[in-house]
Amino acid sequence: GIHPNRPVAMPVVTDTVVLLQPYRRYTRLCVEPGYMMHVDQFFADPQSPTTDTIPLEPLAIGLERDVPSIEFTGGGADDFQVYYGSLPTLETIVNFLQSHPTLRLAIIGHINAPGEEPDDVTCERLSRERARAVWEFLVTSGVSASRLEIRGRGREEMLFPNPTTPAQVDANRRITLQVI
Repeated sequence: GIHPNRPVAMPVVTDTVVLLQPYRRYTRLCVEPGYMMHVDQFFADPQSPTTDTIPLEPLAIGLERDVPSIEFTGGGADDFQVYYGSLPTLETIVNFLQSHPTLRLAIIGHINAPGEEPDDVTCERLSRERARAVWEFLVTSGVSASRLEIRGRGREEMLFPNPTTPAQVDANRRITLQVI
């Protein structure tokens, strides 16, 4: 069984069986040369063991990927602080960029702001601050700043326009990566 709070790196070249602790959230990160980094999260359900294949997409300009495992603390003014549990994902992005030395990425921030408050300018600024926090981690980890762009989409693309659960709020507060 894999401990849910410890990163495990394993080269997978054939079918692999992994036993997971039930009712825990897991994040899968996959970096393969020539393909977009894959990131997803799931809960282990002991009632329905699954067989799964990780879908990889060849790199192409404009390809965009949500990175749900980058989380931020607080709200309001602290909305752009990266939560320490995001470090394995951020380190995987560094690995992905090192595996593709000519690749350029846009880091796009999104926020959770249903309704009319705050205004769109504030929403865009906050989402850019979220993207900047990721940019700062990547640059301080050795990625050239010239390979990265910071963008903010504010509330334009909320996955849940009227969130009703904490999970929906968290899903709206996200980062996407786009190949440029």
